[in-house]
Amino acid sequence: MSTLKADTVTTKSDNTDLTITGGGTGVPNLEAGFKVGGAAGVPTASIQDDAVTLAKLAAGTDGELITWDASGDPAAVAVGTATHVLTSNGAGAAPTFQAAGGGATAFIASITASGAASVDFDSGLSSTYKNYLVIATDIIAATNGSWMWARTSTDGGATWDAGASDYQWQQSGMNSGAVRSSHDFADNQMVIGTNAAWTGIGNAAATNCILQLRIGNPSGTTNYKTCVWEFGGTSYSTGDEPFYMFGAGYRDATAAIDSIQFLMNSGNISGTFKLYGWVDS
Repeated sequence: MSTLKADTVTTKSDNTDLTITGGGTGVPNLEAGFKVGGAAGVPTASIQDDAVTLAKLAAGTDGELITWDASGDPAAVAVGTATHVLTSNGAGAAPTFQAAGGGATAFIASITASGAASVDFDSGLSSTYKNYLVIATDIIAATNGSWMWARTSTDGGATWDAGASDYQWQQSGMNSGAVRSSHDFADNQMVIGTNAAWTGIGNAAATNCILQLRIGNPSGTTNYKTCVWEFGGTSYSTGDEPFYMFGAGYRDATAAIDSIQFLMNSGNISGTFKLYGWVDS
């Protein structure tokens, strides 16, 4: 192998390129730290358009995005939470993933029950939202004449609050052309659909009851866990007449809750239940 030493190598004539080729399958080898135009490395002008492929980018973290910081240097946008959207924070600040704005609710979870002992949202209630909404459709009771209960949990549904005076509730509505109401200020559960003046819903295929229930500030530790609801549909004992109930109740304690359960006072329950977070802005 021969070595050529020189301070400057130029082409043999002006206005032509200097070509350096390797022998056989070999290629020219430039030492680390080489210069172009007196500066170390390859200048931007020497990089062809579209020459840098995804495979040539440095490895990053799954779910992150590339941005530029206030100094104009490349930076990564941290991975966001599921269902969050990329949000601009204005000039001079990198974007971040945040809860979606502009909509009333953010979907969290759905449970379709078919002859289940209960419907348990044993996660999903947290400090992310101040209010949560449950919307349920096609509710059918396995036992004719039964009504719905709601209970809460502080330990992810491992246990459900069911003490003799854990809840207070009251509600009113219309059934069979008459105003109905009921209440209990020391109960094992919140009763949705009165258990006093009418005999509840049934299991006929044509039965269709719907529920909308809102839970206020479940993660707070200085407030009772209040729920308000509307419940209506086909009653069992009045010739398939419609009924409508509205009510409110609360877990009579200030401990934060993280779960809510729906069940019938007798027998199993069927229906589709969806949990949403109520977006503040």
